[in-house]
Amino acid sequence: MTIYKKIYAPGSTKPDGCLVMNIKKEDIEKVMSDFLYLPHQAIFLLNTGGEVIASSNEEELDVSQLLDASQLPSNFYEKTTSNERYIISSIASTQYPMTYVTVSQEVI
Repeated sequence: MTIYKKIYAPGSTKPDGCLVMNIKKEDIEKVMSDFLYLPHQAIFLLNTGGEVIASSNEEELDVSQLLDASQLPSNFYEKTTSNERYIISSIASTQYPMTYVTVSQEVI
């Protein structure tokens, strides 16, 4: 993943340069996994098209069945599939064109 940030001199409104950071997908996923505290929980990073950029999803949870594009980027909603119920929360980044999504399975 590549992140760009314009750099400005103090008091300037014109950018003087650009900071570019290349981050390995595996490194992002490791950090995301460190935030998990419940069993059957996953964190996803989505681009503006709703595609998964990175995921802590080691159990191969089919996120496409759970994410409802009409609900994103709302703060919270629930989704039931078969005998499983999920709590899904999301927040859109204010700085980058991406959405952070957490999915937690609830036992019915």
